[in-house]
Amino acid sequence: MQSVEEVHLLCLFENIDQVLELQEYVYGALPSIKNNPQYFGHQWLVDERGNILGEEDRMLVTSISLTVDEVAAKVHELQGIIIPAHVDRKHFSIIGQLGFIPDNLSIDAIEFSRAISPEDFKSNFKHLLNYPLITSSDAHSLQEMVYQKTCFLLKELSFKEILMALRGLEGRKVLIRD
Repeated sequence: MQSVEEVHLLCLFENIDQVLELQEYVYGALPSIKNNPQYFGHQWLVDERGNILGEEDRMLVTSISLTVDEVAAKVHELQGIIIPAHVDRKHFSIIGQLGFIPDNLSIDAIEFSRAISPEDFKSNFKHLLNYPLITSSDAHSLQEMVYQKTCFLLKELSFKEILMALRGLEGRKVLIRD
């Protein structure tokens, strides 16, 4: 999601009902602009097998009219996880856009991009090491989604266990591989 400040945010949920409720909230804050596929590309609607079911006409590659604080509050109201994305980047990151992470902002972790090694991130962003860290691909296509360096030490595969790992509870952990 891209906030009004042009900050990218990862929003994760346990079930589809939570996602659909956030979608309604976000769509209400999305500008009513028609997508131009020749300039911005097609916005295909696909099923779980990749079959094209239709196309979204409303332009989705724009900021919504909600602040980072408003998005975080809604995600937590829906019992989701919110993570500012690629905080090491100059563009579309909370650090690049705001210059800092507000003390009163309730977030569950921060993500750094594949553009920086874990060692370099820890060396260059020491002020962010009090947050749980993940790293991922910032993929914009299926081919880019093979980058996997964040692992979770869990008792079972569940949303609750992932949240416990982000909080470091009862032996659950987030592990970043080099």
